[in-house]
Amino acid sequence: MAAKKKSVAMHTNYLSACSFTNSDMQILTASGDGTCALWDVESGQLLQSFHGHGADVLCLDLAPSETGNTFVSGGCDKKAMVWDMRSGQCVQAFETHESDINSVR
Repeated sequence: MAAKKKSVAMHTNYLSACSFTNSDMQILTASGDGTCALWDVESGQLLQSFHGHGADVLCLDLAPSETGNTFVSGGCDKKAMVWDMRSGQCVQAFETHESDINSVR
């Protein structure tokens, strides 16, 4: 039996990063459209979108915690942004870099 495939759409540009959350039931994505998104794996439903970068988002990483409610993203706008996955809000931004942020950990 072939695996079920689902196609979901929200991003309007290339997908630059993708990561399972701590529960393995959700996926975080980052895109060249300047946004990040949280998806439900089973349904393919968009659970939350994250807007705040002024250019392509190149990378993301989850905070190392049991609750898994925060993640960081970095992009071509020279910003590293910390997000609350429940509210969709940026809780902290670091804007002192001199060039693109292409990796966060």
